[in-house]
Amino acid sequence: MENREQCFMDCVDVLINNMPNMISDQLLLDASITGLPRVVKKLLSLNLDPLYRPTGQGDWHAKTNSIQRAIQGGHANIVKLLTKGNNNLVIDSEGRTVKDYIQLKGSPVRPYFAESILGLNVQSTDPNLRSRRPLKTKYMDEIGDSGWSSYTAYEYDETRCDMDIVYGELSKEDFFRDYYIPGRPFVLRQSAPVEEVRNFHKHRFETTDRFDPSNKFR
Repeated sequence: MENREQCFMDCVDVLINNMPNMISDQLLLDASITGLPRVVKKLLSLNLDPLYRPTGQGDWHAKTNSIQRAIQGGHANIVKLLTKGNNNLVIDSEGRTVKDYIQLKGSPVRPYFAESILGLNVQSTDPNLRSRRPLKTKYMDEIGDSGWSSYTAYEYDETRCDMDIVYGELSKEDFFRDYYIPGRPFVLRQSAPVEEVRNFHKHRFETTDRFDPSNKFR
Protein backbone atom coordinates (compact mmCIF):
# COMPACT_ATOMS: atom_id res chain seq x y z
CA MET A 1 0.00 0.00 0.00
CA GLU A 2 2.83 2.41 0.83
CA ASN A 3 4.49 1.80 -2.55
CA ARG A 4 1.22 2.30 -4.38
CA GLU A 5 0.54 5.54 -2.50
CA GLN A 6 4.04 6.84 -3.21
CA CYS A 7 3.58 6.03 -6.89
CA PHE A 8 0.30 7.96 -6.90
CA MET A 9 1.99 10.86 -5.10
CA ASP A 10 4.79 10.94 -7.69
CA CYS A 11 2.21 11.03 -10.50
CA VAL A 12 0.36 13.92 -8.86
CA ASP A 13 3.61 15.85 -8.45
CA VAL A 14 4.45 15.32 -12.13
CA LEU A 15 1.03 16.62 -13.14
CA ILE A 16 1.31 19.65 -10.88
CA ASN A 17 4.74 20.59 -12.24
CA ASN A 18 4.23 19.76 -15.90
CA MET A 19 0.52 19.43 -16.71
CA PRO A 20 -1.48 21.37 -14.10
CA ASN A 21 -4.51 21.38 -16.41
CA MET A 22 -4.70 17.59 -15.90
CA ILE A 23 -5.41 17.96 -12.18
CA SER A 24 -9.09 17.16 -11.79
CA ASP A 25 -11.66 16.00 -9.29
CA GLN A 26 -11.40 12.53 -10.82
CA LEU A 27 -8.03 12.09 -9.12
CA LEU A 28 -9.63 12.78 -5.75
CA LEU A 29 -12.39 10.27 -6.52
CA ASP A 30 -9.84 7.57 -7.30
CA ALA A 31 -7.62 8.30 -4.30
CA SER A 32 -10.60 8.29 -1.94
CA ILE A 33 -11.97 4.85 -2.77
CA THR A 34 -8.44 3.40 -2.94
CA GLY A 35 -7.68 4.68 0.56
CA LEU A 36 -4.63 6.88 0.04
CA PRO A 37 -4.59 9.53 2.82
CA ARG A 38 -1.41 11.34 1.76
CA VAL A 39 -2.69 11.68 -1.79
CA VAL A 40 -6.11 12.86 -0.62
CA LYS A 41 -4.52 15.48 1.64
CA LYS A 42 -2.33 16.69 -1.24
CA LEU A 43 -5.27 16.94 -3.63
CA LEU A 44 -7.43 18.76 -1.09
CA SER A 45 -4.68 21.38 -0.79
CA LEU A 46 -5.31 22.06 -4.51
CA ASN A 47 -8.91 23.01 -3.70
CA LEU A 48 -10.50 19.97 -5.32
CA ASP A 49 -14.12 19.42 -4.35
CA PRO A 50 -14.87 16.32 -2.20
CA LEU A 51 -18.56 16.67 -3.09
CA TYR A 52 -17.94 16.69 -6.83
CA ARG A 53 -20.06 14.05 -8.52
CA PRO A 54 -19.65 13.08 -12.19
CA THR A 55 -22.70 13.70 -14.35
CA GLY A 56 -23.85 12.50 -17.74
CA GLN A 57 -23.47 8.94 -18.95
CA GLY A 58 -22.19 6.25 -16.63
CA ASP A 59 -23.27 3.74 -14.02
CA TRP A 60 -24.46 4.60 -10.53
CA HIS A 61 -21.02 4.11 -9.03
CA ALA A 62 -19.55 6.67 -11.44
CA LYS A 63 -22.00 9.24 -10.10
CA THR A 64 -20.87 9.09 -6.47
CA ASN A 65 -18.67 11.72 -4.83
CA SER A 66 -15.34 11.25 -3.05
CA ILE A 67 -16.88 11.04 0.43
CA GLN A 68 -19.32 8.35 -0.66
CA ARG A 69 -16.50 6.40 -2.27
CA ALA A 70 -14.35 6.64 0.85
CA ILE A 71 -17.26 5.21 2.86
CA GLN A 72 -17.76 2.45 0.28
CA GLY A 73 -14.12 1.51 0.78
CA GLY A 74 -14.45 1.59 4.57
CA HIS A 75 -11.76 4.29 4.87
CA ALA A 76 -12.73 6.25 7.99
CA ASN A 77 -9.47 8.25 7.92
CA ILE A 78 -10.20 9.41 4.37
CA VAL A 79 -13.75 10.35 5.33
CA LYS A 80 -12.42 12.52 8.14
CA LEU A 81 -10.00 14.28 5.79
CA LEU A 82 -12.63 14.93 3.13
CA THR A 83 -15.23 16.25 5.57
CA LYS A 84 -12.82 18.06 7.91
CA GLY A 85 -14.42 16.07 10.71
CA ASN A 86 -17.96 17.28 9.96
CA ASN A 87 -20.15 14.19 10.37
CA ASN A 88 -23.30 16.24 9.75
CA LEU A 89 -22.26 17.15 6.21
CA VAL A 90 -24.97 16.23 3.68
CA ILE A 91 -23.41 14.05 1.00
CA ASP A 92 -26.22 12.92 -1.30
CA SER A 93 -29.42 14.08 -3.01
CA GLU A 94 -31.51 12.28 -0.39
CA GLY A 95 -30.27 14.68 2.28
CA ARG A 96 -28.32 11.97 4.09
CA THR A 97 -25.26 12.93 6.11
CA VAL A 98 -21.96 11.21 6.81
CA LYS A 99 -23.38 10.18 10.18
CA ASP A 100 -26.43 8.64 8.48
CA TYR A 101 -24.23 6.55 6.19
CA ILE A 102 -21.93 5.35 8.97
CA GLN A 103 -24.79 4.38 11.28
CA LEU A 104 -26.66 2.35 8.66
CA LYS A 105 -26.67 -1.41 9.24
CA GLY A 106 -23.74 -3.07 7.54
CA SER A 107 -21.84 0.14 6.83
CA PRO A 108 -18.37 -0.59 5.35
CA VAL A 109 -16.89 1.62 8.08
CA ARG A 110 -16.79 -0.76 11.01
CA PRO A 111 -17.92 0.37 14.50
CA TYR A 112 -14.39 0.44 15.97
CA PHE A 113 -13.11 2.86 13.33
CA ALA A 114 -16.34 4.84 13.33
CA GLU A 115 -15.82 5.56 17.01
CA SER A 116 -12.01 5.82 17.20
CA ILE A 117 -11.57 7.99 14.09
CA LEU A 118 -14.91 9.71 13.47
CA GLY A 119 -16.24 9.80 17.03
CA LEU A 120 -19.48 8.06 16.02
CA ASN A 121 -20.95 5.39 18.27
CA VAL A 122 -22.53 2.60 16.26
CA GLN A 123 -24.64 0.15 18.23
CA SER A 124 -27.07 -2.53 17.17
CA THR A 125 -30.70 -1.78 17.99
CA ASP A 126 -32.17 -5.09 16.86
CA PRO A 127 -33.31 -7.10 19.92
CA ASN A 128 -33.92 -10.17 17.77
CA LEU A 129 -30.16 -10.65 17.39
CA ARG A 130 -30.05 -11.78 21.00
CA SER A 131 -32.61 -14.55 20.72
CA ARG A 132 -33.36 -17.84 19.04
CA ARG A 133 -36.29 -17.16 16.75
CA PRO A 134 -38.52 -19.00 14.25
CA LEU A 135 -37.82 -18.26 10.60
CA LYS A 136 -41.28 -17.99 9.08
CA THR A 137 -41.59 -17.66 5.33
CA LYS A 138 -44.32 -17.20 2.75
CA TYR A 139 -43.53 -20.67 1.38
CA MET A 140 -45.01 -22.39 4.45
CA ASP A 141 -48.47 -21.24 3.42
CA GLU A 142 -48.01 -22.19 -0.24
CA ILE A 143 -46.17 -25.53 -0.10
CA GLY A 144 -46.28 -26.55 3.56
CA ASP A 145 -43.58 -27.44 6.04
CA SER A 146 -40.21 -28.16 4.41
CA GLY A 147 -39.33 -30.83 6.97
CA TRP A 148 -36.22 -28.93 8.02
CA SER A 149 -35.82 -27.01 11.26
CA SER A 150 -37.45 -23.58 11.02
CA TYR A 151 -35.24 -22.02 13.70
CA THR A 152 -32.05 -20.03 13.39
CA ALA A 153 -29.62 -19.46 16.24
CA TYR A 154 -26.19 -17.92 16.64
CA GLU A 155 -24.14 -16.16 19.25
CA TYR A 156 -24.70 -12.42 19.50
CA ASP A 157 -21.58 -10.41 18.82
CA GLU A 158 -21.52 -6.61 18.66
CA THR A 159 -18.49 -6.66 16.35
CA ARG A 160 -20.42 -8.68 13.77
CA CYS A 161 -21.76 -6.98 10.63
CA ASP A 162 -25.47 -6.42 11.28
CA MET A 163 -27.07 -6.53 7.83
CA ASP A 164 -30.55 -5.61 6.64
CA ILE A 165 -32.87 -8.43 5.62
CA VAL A 166 -35.00 -7.62 2.58
CA TYR A 167 -38.05 -9.76 1.85
CA GLY A 168 -39.28 -10.36 -1.70
CA GLU A 169 -38.58 -7.97 -4.54
CA LEU A 170 -36.18 -5.03 -4.38
CA SER A 171 -36.45 -2.31 -7.00
CA LYS A 172 -33.40 -1.07 -8.88
CA GLU A 173 -33.86 2.40 -7.41
CA ASP A 174 -34.06 1.10 -3.83
CA PHE A 175 -31.06 -1.17 -4.39
CA PHE A 176 -28.81 1.63 -5.60
CA ARG A 177 -30.02 4.23 -3.09
CA ASP A 178 -30.05 2.09 0.05
CA TYR A 179 -27.33 -0.48 -0.57
CA TYR A 180 -25.07 0.01 -3.60
CA ILE A 181 -24.20 3.68 -3.08
CA PRO A 182 -23.68 3.40 0.72
CA GLY A 183 -21.68 0.21 0.08
CA ARG A 184 -23.87 -1.97 2.32
CA PRO A 185 -24.48 -5.72 2.02
CA PHE A 186 -27.91 -7.17 2.66
CA VAL A 187 -29.71 -10.50 2.78
CA LEU A 188 -32.46 -11.10 0.21
CA ARG A 189 -35.11 -13.57 1.35
CA GLN A 190 -38.30 -15.06 -0.08
CA SER A 191 -37.49 -14.18 -3.67
CA ALA A 192 -36.90 -17.69 -5.06
CA PRO A 193 -39.66 -19.31 -7.20
CA VAL A 194 -41.89 -21.71 -5.28
CA GLU A 195 -40.79 -24.68 -7.43
CA GLU A 196 -37.14 -24.13 -6.55
CA VAL A 197 -37.94 -24.01 -2.85
CA ARG A 198 -40.04 -27.20 -3.13
CA ASN A 199 -37.02 -28.97 -4.63
CA PHE A 200 -35.13 -28.40 -1.37
CA HIS A 201 -37.77 -29.95 0.90
CA LYS A 202 -36.40 -32.64 3.14
CA HIS A 203 -38.57 -35.40 1.69
CA ARG A 204 -37.03 -34.78 -1.74
CA PHE A 205 -33.59 -35.45 -0.29
CA GLU A 206 -34.86 -38.59 1.43
CA THR A 207 -35.89 -40.07 -1.93
CA THR A 208 -32.51 -39.68 -3.61
CA ASP A 209 -29.46 -41.93 -3.29
CA ARG A 210 -26.83 -39.23 -3.63
CA PHE A 211 -28.25 -36.89 -1.01
CA ASP A 212 -29.67 -39.37 1.47
CA PRO A 213 -29.92 -37.71 4.93
CA SER A 214 -28.03 -40.62 6.53
CA ASN A 215 -24.90 -39.70 4.55
CA LYS A 216 -22.35 -37.24 5.82
CA PHE A 217 -20.90 -34.52 3.64
CA ARG A 218 -17.86 -32.31 4.19
